[in-house]
Amino acid sequence: MNRVDTAAVAGSVLEKHFALVPPEKYRYPEVLSFHAFAKLALDRNDAVLLDRCLALMKPLYTGKLTQMFGAYDFYRLGGSAFALLVAAGKLPEEKETLRKSIDEWLAAGPRCREGFLGSQNPNHPTTHVWIDMVFATCPYLTLGGLALDRPELLDEAVRQLELMRDFFRDPATGLYHQSLGKLGPDRLSDDFWSRGNGWGLFGLAESYRFLPENHPGREEIGRILADHLTSCCDVQDGNGMLHQEMSREDSYVETSGTGLFLFALGVALETGLLPERFRENLLAGLRGYLAYIGLDGSVHNCCCGCLCPGDGSKEAYMQRPYALNDPHGFGPASLAFGQAAKIGIAAIGG
Repeated sequence: MNRVDTAAVAGSVLEKHFALVPPEKYRYPEVLSFHAFAKLALDRNDAVLLDRCLALMKPLYTGKLTQMFGAYDFYRLGGSAFALLVAAGKLPEEKETLRKSIDEWLAAGPRCREGFLGSQNPNHPTTHVWIDMVFATCPYLTLGGLALDRPELLDEAVRQLELMRDFFRDPATGLYHQSLGKLGPDRLSDDFWSRGNGWGLFGLAESYRFLPENHPGREEIGRILADHLTSCCDVQDGNGMLHQEMSREDSYVETSGTGLFLFALGVALETGLLPERFRENLLAGLRGYLAYIGLDGSVHNCCCGCLCPGDGSKEAYMQRPYALNDPHGFGPASLAFGQAAKIGIAAIGG
């Protein structure tokens, strides 16, 4: 196999995503890809890439796009990507927009049991709790706290991630379930869904990376992240990939969860949270991932939308279809390969 430039892969999957999905169709998968786009531009100090990202995002934070993006109103601004760009000083004129968004969101709620931030989508009952929520809320809070110099927002992000651990972590495996309450009061789904674990890892990794070293909650978030990552490493297959139902290798290889896992693993290596021996897990996963990414940036084997299907059993999750170029697949791939480039893995392959 020829060696492949990791940064080029990170960029190509994003270009494929935004070539396929027009602005009027943007939803939360595009929000994740915008985060990947902003990170890639900032990490590489690439002014051309940054201008491209800002041009794509401008219809969001200027209010020209008003469709329902998913669970949270702040998706309409660009979600965590918007907060990242404001915190990085690339949108100084939008600080007030960010402040207003956070204050209105936190004042209105809703919150689920024990203070977990619930969905703002009226179609999602507040009795239903999802691990997906931390992907949206925790990086937005952390980056918003930094941008606005508001430490209480950092504290809230830490609280949310600790609640995620308390609700969803399986003590026997260290893996996480997706849903609490959809199947009945206090009832967990039976899954260890790949992208669900990835949503949790993304929230943990981006919050850990940006929390100041002297923040009192950073050490605990690091422990939660390290525990989750090592548990995921235990279920990587022979090609370094995760499967749709992570405890079952007879389920299909699933790329979106794998990408979010590899991204978080790269963050843990960058920050020194995990020792260098885990670089082999990252390299194996990146090599395996390449088999599912086309030369044109297409991404294969991504699970379609998945909100606790059927009876929430492992088999129900395994039966969810996968697709070529499902929008959920691009952001994770870009994050994984972009983070690899950031920590010095410039190329991957034979």
